[in-house]
Amino acid sequence: MAIINVHIVKPIYVCTFKRQIPKICVALGTTAAAAANANAIQYSSHTTKPCNQIVIRRSGNYKPPIWEFDYIQSLKIEHAGEIYVTRASELKMQVKMMLHEAVEPLDQLELIDNLQRLGISYHFENEIKQILSVINRKYSKNDQDAKINDLYATALEFRLLRQHGFNVSQEIFDRFKNEKGEFKPSLCDDTKGLLQLYEASFLSMEGESTLEIATEFTIKHLDDQTSIDKFHSPLVHHGLELPLHWTIQRAEARWFINMYGDRLDMNPILLELAKLDFNIVQAKYQQELKHVSRWDVSSIHQLPEYMQICYLALNNFVNEMAYDVLKEKGLIIIPYLRKAWADLCKAYLQEAKWYFNGYKPTMEEYMNNAWISISTPVILSHAFFAVTNPIEKEAPQYLLNYPDLICWSATILRLSDDLATSSVRI
Repeated sequence: MAIINVHIVKPIYVCTFKRQIPKICVALGTTAAAAANANAIQYSSHTTKPCNQIVIRRSGNYKPPIWEFDYIQSLKIEHAGEIYVTRASELKMQVKMMLHEAVEPLDQLELIDNLQRLGISYHFENEIKQILSVINRKYSKNDQDAKINDLYATALEFRLLRQHGFNVSQEIFDRFKNEKGEFKPSLCDDTKGLLQLYEASFLSMEGESTLEIATEFTIKHLDDQTSIDKFHSPLVHHGLELPLHWTIQRAEARWFINMYGDRLDMNPILLELAKLDFNIVQAKYQQELKHVSRWDVSSIHQLPEYMQICYLALNNFVNEMAYDVLKEKGLIIIPYLRKAWADLCKAYLQEAKWYFNGYKPTMEEYMNNAWISISTPVILSHAFFAVTNPIEKEAPQYLLNYPDLICWSATILRLSDDLATSSVRI
């Protein structure tokens, strides 16, 4: 089962770094609008180069959006039929059997890791939690048999346990350090182990010096690797550009599906489920996109149940306010309120598309959308009609194009809001 062709475009160079480690110049590829049949995700390609100077982020030079109403309604939705859901259910049952049949801890951990990277682990949360709980109990009891002297297995165990909320000490890596507190030079040739230790180090907490040392150690030696096998080479380069802990799972899954298909130990059941699940979820997104682009109460039955309540509440609110204004001020304002809400929803949708595709917008692209998504135009439009009396007939038309007073007020609020939350998000 194919997912579709992947479109890779010219990259944009930006600098990323963690703590005080050397900067790495990363090329985050930009993608054009979704293909006409919209049945696949587009994602970025990556390259690295040294950062010895200030790098200017180039514009993606995007064409105007094609997400007009008629285009959205014309989208052909595939993988939405019952046959796909039935097949996915069959595959999920087979994967659950694999999870129950896996006995060796390393086999269990590798299976969980593959499920996560393929984007299908959310179907097996209970099974995964149960397996990791058993592994964690052995670790917590200081079970000597549970201690692993293999860097790859230890780092994989550490990363998965921490990722799922278990309390695992960084001291688990002390057995791989020498008397000076440095990681042993003998680890430098263990590409698999270094890569797992690198990924694990990004789940560090404040003051964990061992993991900070691990980050620097692994970056240095992974970057120096010259004889990496065909399978691990792209994993190393991909990981150095953006560690797993920083990725967007859905976009990462789309990349890993291709990689996993080329592996010698590939499990065809996992691969088929990953592809099928990806396409089913995307078909659902397409359906919701079609539904949300409508403003017709008679079509409310076409919406999912949870969207029917939200839509009806919003529609009733707009109509109720419009009724009060018409009765008291003699002005029909429904078109203006609907436009304000529609623009807000479109702005939210744009941010969702950026997030889903793993795309980092330029400052200009972000602000062109963000001053609307902060909700200021909606708030001020409603406030104007509620407070102003009398309302001049030309005023609503003036509001329709968002005058500078609204634009700049919205921009100030957006920047203030982002500044307040920047310390948490960075």
